[in-house]
Amino acid sequence: MKAVVRRRYGGPEVLTVENVPDPEPGPRQVRVRVRASSINRADRYVLTGRPWPLRIAMGLRRPRNQGIGADFAGDIDQVGEGVQGLRVGDPVYGQHDFGQTWAERTCVPASVVSPKPPSLTYEEAAALPMAGLTALQGLMDRAAVRAGERVVVHGATGGVGSLAVAVAVAAGAEVTAVCSPRAAAAVRDGGAAHVLSYAELRDTSACWDVFFDVAGTIGLDACLARVAPGGRYVAAGAPDGGPLGPLRHLLGLALRAPFARRRVLLYAQTVDAQRLAQLTTWVEARGLRPVVSRIFPLDAVREALRCATEERPAGKVVLRIASGC
Repeated sequence: MKAVVRRRYGGPEVLTVENVPDPEPGPRQVRVRVRASSINRADRYVLTGRPWPLRIAMGLRRPRNQGIGADFAGDIDQVGEGVQGLRVGDPVYGQHDFGQTWAERTCVPASVVSPKPPSLTYEEAAALPMAGLTALQGLMDRAAVRAGERVVVHGATGGVGSLAVAVAVAAGAEVTAVCSPRAAAAVRDGGAAHVLSYAELRDTSACWDVFFDVAGTIGLDACLARVAPGGRYVAAGAPDGGPLGPLRHLLGLALRAPFARRRVLLYAQTVDAQRLAQLTTWVEARGLRPVVSRIFPLDAVREALRCATEERPAGKVVLRIASGC
């Protein structure tokens, strides 16, 4: 099969597309013929090996797992021992952290697989798991957004931001999206009632019930000044900022949270079949849909990564895997 391979840490230049042996599923695993995968910020961390503490799990000097990718959508073509409820031929989607989903086939634990939402294409389904669960768990599980509340999404483009706007709108909130001016039309199309540029956010005195912070580019005090009494600040992202930037940012928030004048909510996105099923319910019953901005073939993975990193499109960048594998 064809798969994206990397033998050292670095940028897109370390990636190659090679022919490698088909993987075989172990107990409680399924093998998926991957039709599409997508690119997340977490994939860039895995690619570069930064923040440095990630290497404790991935390999200190070079990656132990030469594959890469987390999100996937495709069809099961082999089932391992002990798997129940999933069969060969089932269209599925899911998320396997530190996996190998930028490949024609991948073996993943059955616990991180769920039936694909019927109304989504494979490309749309592949754009959904990591970003969709991050948005849904932050806004609904942690912040418990209610209909009629005012929600601001700071960093409303990209995978998490665009889905956060969609989740808040579906929950009945009045949503303000903060993004670059070139993305304003896209976030309005996604349901945002109001759109601010990053400069306008810094200058405004407006307050919101929930401040959902994907960008993480302004200080906590400035964010909390824009949270209404009784409101909540949700940390859903962090700036890259060098080899320790994201961890330094989140550690600073954790240390300050107990003393903040508004509720500061931190969380880590988690995935399992039950949570994926909940995400599917939001798709089918509430109209939640990911925004797919660009689709690249697997052979163009370097270009796809550069697009996601440098162009920062309004939505997800997706890899379409060859269907004839």
